Amino acid sequence: MKKARGAILWAALLAVAALSCLAPERQAGLQREALLRSRYGGWAGVLRLWVFEGWESGGSFASWLNAAAAAFEKAHAGVYIQLTEVGEDAMRAFAGGAASPPDMILFPPGLLENPSSLLALPGDWALRPGLESCGVVGETRYALPVAMGAYGIVFNRAALDGLPADWSALPDAPDLAGCEAWLDWPADGVYLRWSRAMDDLLAPSFREDAAPQAPRAGEGLDLGLPAAALPDRLPADFGQSASVYDRFVNGGIAAMPATQREIRRLQLLSESGRGPDWAVAPRASGYTDQVALLAVTDCGKSEQAARQALCLDFAARLVSGETQRNLRKAGAFPVIDLPPVYAGSEGMAQLEAGLAAVEISPAAAFGGQ
Repeated sequence: MKKARGAILWAALLAVAALSCLAPERQAGLQREALLRSRYGGWAGVLRLWVFEGWESGGSFASWLNAAAAAFEKAHAGVYIQLTEVGEDAMRAFAGGAASPPDMILFPPGLLENPSSLLALPGDWALRPGLESCGVVGETRYALPVAMGAYGIVFNRAALDGLPADWSALPDAPDLAGCEAWLDWPADGVYLRWSRAMDDLLAPSFREDAAPQAPRAGEGLDLGLPAAALPDRLPADFGQSASVYDRFVNGGIAAMPATQREIRRLQLLSESGRGPDWAVAPRASGYTDQVALLAVTDCGKSEQAARQALCLDFAARLVSGETQRNLRKAGAFPVIDLPPVYAGSEGMAQLEAGLAAVEISPAAAFGGQ
């Protein structure tokens, strides 16, 4: 009996000791929870983030967002972020087209006509030069760039040593079996203005010496090739984005413009032991319409002030140094000044270097600007 009472006593002492060890951690947790409840009025629940399904990076952009959301949730007890991909129509009708409007939206430049039903974002945001005005209407910011893409030029090393100083001085056709033309680019898409980027990528020598008027978007460029022969030597689907990429991969053209998406496709192709011997020129277009813009909605939802305060905290996390460095995993570029994040990544490192050497000129965030 004495032994039994002794065992019970020891068990009780050990339990007290264990509780004593956990007390500081528990106390810190209670203090953190009290701070959150004080700041956000005790709000807990789900914040809905709508993401435009057509914005493409060179990797998994959704994974980057999910990682940022998980870190945010860990720091905000009881708050969760729900990501939902939506199309153009739903995104444009976010304020009145849903039973439960989103708390935040992520969209590309030009998708929304104006910042109606969006919250004015207070404070200063340390964006890289050129991006400060993106998302600003008048003097008020309504959308925040959180990631960006860029345009560069990819070339076949078997045909070119690098970008020529004067494209018009090249021979009539590349000295490469099956290669029909030096350069081609895709037709403009809804959120990809290749022709605008080519103005930068081909300037100044081509525009000064070879063609007073640049060819229309998607018509391609066959420097030195007689114009009369051009239509007969192009496929029926000429001008489509896929055909330009395929023609480059198959050796039909010596160079093409590319974004981070095409570079990633070429990287995967090389890893499989296929495709041309390609390289990316260390030059980028200053113009970019590839910007992921985050906005906080102002739709009169219940407990809106507390929701919006949390959304602003999430926006700050997305443009923090740690989260921006993680964009390497998503195949996108930071919107704040950071040391290179793509060191050692063939193609992306060169595009990043080119982007750092130009003045960024982003497309207008809203179509009505």
